[in-house]
Amino acid sequence: MPKDIVVNLMVAGARDAAATYAVSVAKTFDAYLAGVAFAYEPVLPAIVGGGIPESVIEEQREENEKAAKSAVAQFEAAAKDVSHETRIVPASLAGAADTFGEIARVFDLAIVGQSERDR
Repeated sequence: MPKDIVVNLMVAGARDAAATYAVSVAKTFDAYLAGVAFAYEPVLPAIVGGGIPESVIEEQREENEKAAKSAVAQFEAAAKDVSHETRIVPASLAGAADTFGEIARVFDLAIVGQSERDR
């Protein structure tokens, strides 16, 4: 029986099936639930070099932070009936999976979303 569950929160899109499922599993097992949202570092194409203004990079960083905060707020509303916590973790797009794997090692169960092929 899992007592500690972690879920990777989706920061893009309106519906987070993994978070919804994680809340239901936590309720079923009366488990502690942690939601992790990644605030992704801006993606800078190598071909551009130093040609992107810093204001554009900062704007993208702020949008990514806002998306992570929105995911956390939705999760907290859904998880109000279970013992839970949230974290916003800065990470590169490439490094987020490794970071989540490291976080998940201390939990009994890790829940991640799966892309929907029809969308």
